[in-house]
Amino acid sequence: MQLDKKALDTLIALDDAQLKFVISRLAVNAGIDIGQFNLNTNDAKKIREVLSNLTDADIALAQSQIDARRRGQK
Repeated sequence: MQLDKKALDTLIALDDAQLKFVISRLAVNAGIDIGQFNLNTNDAKKIREVLSNLTDADIALAQSQIDARRRGQK
């Protein structure tokens, strides 16, 4: 998945159950253990707020980290 404002807007528009599922699935596919973060996937309102407030720099950093993880780097 390529992260950009359009992708985030799509996530924000999902209903709570879909949002939780997609975030959990994306994390697993990226090799990320959500448990290591203080993130409650049941709090969809907070997740939407965080996604809405991400800057272009935040998105670029997240994408580069995902890409690095896919290449086996940390």
